[in-house]
Amino acid sequence: CKAVLKLQTTKVAAMHCAAVTLVTAITAVHKKRRDDALRMLIEVWGEVGRMDKFRIPQNFSLFSLEGEKIQATTALMLALFQSIPLETALHQAETYTFSDQDDSKEKEEFPNLRQNLDSHLDFRSTCQAFIPKLLQSLSDNMTKCTGQSRNVLMTILEDLLKVLNLPEWPSAEHTILTFSALFVKVLQAKNSLQQLALDALGEICAKIKRDGVETKRSVLMPAEKKDYNENATPMSEGEDSSCVCNGGRDIPEGKRDSMLDCDSCHRWFHTYCMGIRDSQVQMTSNDPEKIINWWCDACQVKEEVKKQRSLLVESNTERKDNRIEIDEILQQLQINYLTKYSEDFLLLGARQFVIARFLCLCNTKSPKSEPTYSEDIGDIELEPVETPRETSERDRRLVLSLLEQWPLAAAEKSSSTTMLKDSMTRAMRQLLQSSRLAKQCDKILINILKLMNDKAPKNRERVLKALGKIADVDPEILKLEFVQKVIQYSVEDQAKSVRSAAIDMLGRYISKMPQLSKGYFDVLLGR
Repeated sequence: CKAVLKLQTTKVAAMHCAAVTLVTAITAVHKKRRDDALRMLIEVWGEVGRMDKFRIPQNFSLFSLEGEKIQATTALMLALFQSIPLETALHQAETYTFSDQDDSKEKEEFPNLRQNLDSHLDFRSTCQAFIPKLLQSLSDNMTKCTGQSRNVLMTILEDLLKVLNLPEWPSAEHTILTFSALFVKVLQAKNSLQQLALDALGEICAKIKRDGVETKRSVLMPAEKKDYNENATPMSEGEDSSCVCNGGRDIPEGKRDSMLDCDSCHRWFHTYCMGIRDSQVQMTSNDPEKIINWWCDACQVKEEVKKQRSLLVESNTERKDNRIEIDEILQQLQINYLTKYSEDFLLLGARQFVIARFLCLCNTKSPKSEPTYSEDIGDIELEPVETPRETSERDRRLVLSLLEQWPLAAAEKSSSTTMLKDSMTRAMRQLLQSSRLAKQCDKILINILKLMNDKAPKNRERVLKALGKIADVDPEILKLEFVQKVIQYSVEDQAKSVRSAAIDMLGRYISKMPQLSKGYFDVLLGR
């Protein structure tokens, strides 16, 4: 498998995918081989990093993002992380018994809870130990980084950001968070890797902010339209024919005429944008896949959330008040989605990983627990690796009711609540807005801006460049008080190049957002 992964050419893509699955299967059954596999990855990336101007191919096709690919090595890294809880799935017959203090009370079987908790904590410690070793290997023990090594690291990061919203790669979020913490440490150390760290953190921040903007812009669950005209056309008065393509302005001219409306919200969409053939919507067509009833992605999400809320309330005797959080429902939908495709070994690993993470969140942290790994690396807080407390009676009943929905044999039963790939990706983007990575985004931005105290004007320019990249996707950050202070300071910087960069950036955004001028008027007037 190592020899196959070292063949950096698109002609062996199928062999790369087979190698990823094979190595993941071996490590899921034989834990001791996991460290060997991770060491192999570092060696492969290290050899690529020592090659001169070598293009790094991305051969591994993404299941939920058709047409997109990542490196097979990145896929293997995430698959190895996600294989850690797989032993629990492969030995589902095992059960653990928790006894109450009162021996007279009947003992309660609690399947796989402890294994799931331990496996997720094992993932965190493995990830937080592996990423520093990878960075040290590619940067000559954190002292220097060749152009090719930099390309390797940035390609890995590009891959991780590409799969962040995909349901089958749930370990990507914590992996990116671990990279972020290490890059912040590099910024603070002020060594030769500063530029790499600054560029990487800028990309991470921009991705999180972009996802946040898109989530706010798109309605996850639109209201059902009750008063509508059955004979309306896209051009009729009061009809919403905006589609998802900017009203047709972003698609070929000949593809703008064929549209269909959602049977729930009655918004109109181009068949071209939805990947639907014209013959599927024509009344006189004999197309075997002819569409009679059709719901848009947003309405599918709404319907599945409604179904899942009902299922969770029914299975939870202590939660009849309907206080089921939307994030809990979306996470359950992710498990349903992965269950449907669990015949794929890699997706089975992703499914068990999500279950283990879900149970960890349900298992309330004990105030007495002692962390066994640093919770704070470079001011970016990572999930603590700690010994879980004894499970309470209430938690046991809650998790038991959840586990009942998750056996692999329930795949057919849950298919009615399984969303399409596009809809699931939208739901994942919404779910990740409450993740630890999203919550740490402003901390990452603050650490980037701290580099404005650097003596080198080039580094200060790079900070403004990174800030501009983030502002391109979310101009609202320019309203933040700490960002305004940095820009005001930059406009009065001693270096002409820094002053020019700050004024150019302000001019670009004030013309688009006149309300920004209030926060920057005095300092610009002084210039």
